Amino acid sequence: MGMIERGWRPMRAWMLAACAAALLAGCSGVGTTRDGLLYVDVTAEELQASLASNFPVRECTFGIACARFSDPWLQLSEGANRVHFSSELSVEILRMRLPGRIARSATPRWDPASAAMFLADLRIEQVTVAGVPAEVELLLRERGGPLLQPAFDRRPVYRATGGGLKESLIRRNLRGVSVVDGKLRATFAFGAAGAELQR
Repeated sequence: MGMIERGWRPMRAWMLAACAAALLAGCSGVGTTRDGLLYVDVTAEELQASLASNFPVRECTFGIACARFSDPWLQLSEGANRVHFSSELSVEILRMRLPGRIARSATPRWDPASAAMFLADLRIEQVTVAGVPAEVELLLRERGGPLLQPAFDRRPVYRATGGGLKESLIRRNLRGVSVVDGKLRATFAFGAAGAELQR
């Protein structure tokens, strides 16, 4: 009986790998890389829809000045691990409203506990506000990232909902994130897929 059980283990592992490969082949946005890592692709459209659902965003500082961000637009740069997004901006100081535009970049940060992706290491790449001197815009660009970061720590850019294979895999621990073929690609060790399929 022990010999049969020992002989069955490699066969079971091979069958599990074959099943995983068949499932992955039939699941859009899921596959394996050349070096054997499992990947899940999230399209720019999925990210854009999720990001837009969190806007408009209004943040106030010391109760004196408020900034309202609306109409976000996401851009993915090939090969990078940062995402870029811009939005309309309205700065409210006392009774004045100054229109503008802001462009930011950030690194995707996965939070396994909430099965959600957040934007970390926020940087302001460009900001223009009507009637504001260039020196002030430069100051906003240099120091505004950390001021805005808490707002994005509270709002995920993507959440893995549903019980499908793709969502189950996304909920596993990430090995890395990069932009490939215009999609945000999250990579995992192949063992994560086996563990998920064994459940």
